[in-house]
Amino acid sequence: MKHHHLIIYIAITSLIMLAGCTTSSSETSTVPPPVPSPLVLTDIALAPSGGGNSRYSAATVTIEGSLIVIANITNYSDTIRTETFRVSIADSDSPVAYTIEPEFIDIAANELNPNGTAAVTNILANREFTLTPANGDAAITYTVSLRFSESPPISSSLVLTDIVLTPSGGPTSRYSAATVAIEEDLIIVSNITNHFDTTRTETLRVSIADTDSPVAYTIEPEFVTITANELNPDDTAAVTNILANREFTLTPANGDAAIIYAVQLRLSELEVVMLTPLSVEDITIDTAHPAYANASIFSVNDNIISIEGIKNRVDGFNQALTLTVTDKISPPTYTIAGGSTVTLPGTEINPAGTAAITTATNEALTFTVTPTADNALPVKYYIVLVLGDLIQLELLGGTDGDLMTALTLTEGITPPTAPLIVKNCGVFPPPYRVLVGGTDMTAAYTLTATVINPYVPNTYTGDLTLTDGTTTSMFASLSVTTSSCDAAGLLGSGTDANPHIVDNDRKLNLVASLVNGNVAYRGSTYRVTRDIDLAKPFAPWSEGNGQFTPIGNGGQIVSGIPSVVFNGTFDCQGNVISNLYISANSPNKGLFGVVGMTMRGTTGTITNCGLVNANVKVNGFTASYVGSLVGRLNSTGTVAKSYSEQATVTIAGTTAIATYLGGLVGYSDGTISDSYSTGTVSNSGATAGGLVGANAGAILRSYSRATVSGNNRIGGLVGTTSVRIENSYATGNVTATSATSSKVGGLVGDGSSHFINSYAIGEVTGTGSGINGLIGSIFNPMITASYWDTVTSGQTGGNGAAVGRTTTQMQVAAPVPDGENAVYVNWNTGIWDFRAGAYPRLKSVACANRQYATTTTTCEDIP
Repeated sequence: MKHHHLIIYIAITSLIMLAGCTTSSSETSTVPPPVPSPLVLTDIALAPSGGGNSRYSAATVTIEGSLIVIANITNYSDTIRTETFRVSIADSDSPVAYTIEPEFIDIAANELNPNGTAAVTNILANREFTLTPANGDAAITYTVSLRFSESPPISSSLVLTDIVLTPSGGPTSRYSAATVAIEEDLIIVSNITNHFDTTRTETLRVSIADTDSPVAYTIEPEFVTITANELNPDDTAAVTNILANREFTLTPANGDAAIIYAVQLRLSELEVVMLTPLSVEDITIDTAHPAYANASIFSVNDNIISIEGIKNRVDGFNQALTLTVTDKISPPTYTIAGGSTVTLPGTEINPAGTAAITTATNEALTFTVTPTADNALPVKYYIVLVLGDLIQLELLGGTDGDLMTALTLTEGITPPTAPLIVKNCGVFPPPYRVLVGGTDMTAAYTLTATVINPYVPNTYTGDLTLTDGTTTSMFASLSVTTSSCDAAGLLGSGTDANPHIVDNDRKLNLVASLVNGNVAYRGSTYRVTRDIDLAKPFAPWSEGNGQFTPIGNGGQIVSGIPSVVFNGTFDCQGNVISNLYISANSPNKGLFGVVGMTMRGTTGTITNCGLVNANVKVNGFTASYVGSLVGRLNSTGTVAKSYSEQATVTIAGTTAIATYLGGLVGYSDGTISDSYSTGTVSNSGATAGGLVGANAGAILRSYSRATVSGNNRIGGLVGTTSVRIENSYATGNVTATSATSSKVGGLVGDGSSHFINSYAIGEVTGTGSGINGLIGSIFNPMITASYWDTVTSGQTGGNGAAVGRTTTQMQVAAPVPDGENAVYVNWNTGIWDFRAGAYPRLKSVACANRQYATTTTTCEDIP
């Protein structure tokens, strides 16, 4: 065992001794083995750029494996690096044994003189020779390696106390704390900060003088001056600069060689303080111009100032916006470059279009604030505008409206002072268009005027108010000259090809006046091109100011025949006439009094007309034909694709005289098709129907949702009928108001006509006789596939050939042709729309979609 210990000890000792004999190298632990190559040392030439006097002229070269090693060069102090070094290779054999690529490599000054003065070995990256043997052997890549020896210390009598730093700014200078050090042949000036690139004015003098006695050296020059640009280079980063052509030459008194000292600046990075000192309270906006009356500072976030309350004006608007910026803190914490008044060019704050937009940052909308805090950067503030949609009101004129000349009013802009001239029969406010950010939003806005009475010719000064219920725009002190209304104001010749145009309430009243007073206008064709409101302020026919006179008011009765009858064509084109008001004690009342005249062979057509909120009432002391649209429709008269919504048709007082009230037509022996009514019909006498009071003509594909009440002959659709009702229905409640009332039905009160494919579902109430779910009193009728709802009507008794069905039986997805639940037998699905859980509805009636969506304002057929 002892021998084993001895052997281990000898082995370990041998290893330690071998390790102590190993040499060190930065490339490898040993010299690389030779590479078989035709390259020899004599093929390699070294050429320093400094020539024969270069500090690198004694450099040597060796080949170690695939390394070309440059040695015998010293790592000098970091003085001005100007010299380079070329390594060239060329085969000196003949014939050549190889080719070389590249032929030479240049070693840069920084590579020849790396930082510091220590011994360094550097292998140059991406700096290689490729040698290709002529005999076809594989190419060999050689890398260049530099081996530097340490620079010996410089022996000099210069000491720190001989060097004096003098800033031009004196003791308060930012450079007064600068320090100096000596490193080999460098005089290093440090403890200087690289400040902002502000105005550079200060310099720094470096002076050297020997304080020994006797002097140990002489110096040339005695001082050098570091310029302002050198003391404060660009930006604020840390920088080390050796000053070019700024050297001291020290000559020792003992005859030793002179020493050249370069001056180096070591600047430290500025520790920047970023301040954004502005607050909302510091900024005031000049709001004198109307366009900026509501402008305000929304926020100041970092260096972004947001301004709101300004609209995006029309292109070409260039009113400048002025801000005043004042520090409210004392003493002030900042200053404003150029002064406290900041003017924003109008051309830069008005982007294209008029829609809402938040502008991007723009160099033209900036100003600079300089904080007073030390080391604080100047701050460039950007103005961002949160622009709203511009509201523009276009008052239509010329061929499009009621002004002689159209005018556009813009919010925030004072209206013109010249009077606006209203055309003959024009109204004010005239037809208009509202643009919000360039988008037509007319339907959302209401326009009203004060003081200006368009119905009495004069010149007025008044205001316009435009509102959508949330925002309001006022256009004040408009001068408006109104006009009269006579036949000259009614455009068109009255033919089918060139109809008279009715586009406001004055012209509608004019039509009534012309038809009632001049036979030439009774057979003309009229076309309504806009919605018409008969309840505008100051209107003589509005409730509270007067009433509307029916078109074709009947005139005097001659041999039992009305003398004034409308027998032309009146096409509303789907436009709506609202707020009709009539209160009288004479017959033939409605928007039209009498339409068509059988005995005179004249026709009359009302088509595509909508009434909303009509209020027609008469007293009960004369025979009356009262409806919201037509009082009396004669046999050659036609009402098609028309309706009356939310109508109130009443007879006040108690009467035994025959009166005929209908939600749409009072009395008809003409044709009513594809029409409907809603609202209330109330007759204190006899004969009232939700759609027609008395019918001696044809009612086709029509319905009523009106609530009907009265004494006798009361029906949800018709009070009394003697001809035909086909493909029609009623849903309104029907109420008999007297204990002795009779002839009360959900569809018809009194009927002797032909009932085809019709139904009723409204509640029918009364205590008298002849009260039924479909027809109150039946006299020799023909009833085909017609039904009432026994549940909703409250009526279960027999009703002739009419069939009572439950709600479930009637709300089916398709007709049931037979069996105990048979309903809607042989009904035409091209006329009726069937849906599960709903009563059938008419497809082509006016605004058919409203049968399902009763509150909608859209008007469409059901496909």
